Amino acid sequence: MEPTAVGIVVRDPERPGAAARVECRERPSDGDRMWFWGPLGPLVEADRIPDAIVAIRSLLTHPSDGAR
Repeated sequence: MEPTAVGIVVRDPERPGAAARVECRERPSDGDRMWFWGPLGPLVEADRIPDAIVAIRSLLTHPSDGAR
């Protein structure tokens, strides 16, 4: 992971070039609760860490879902 001005960039050390920017911010359509967001939109509620790990891994393994 590397911090950026907005969020962090998560990289897969076993797959060069596999990376995704993830940030945590409010989701207006959910009463402004905090959510993790990926390149294509909301991923999972911020208090659901195990689910966030799965969602971020998915970003890293499925480039069409926003991995960069």
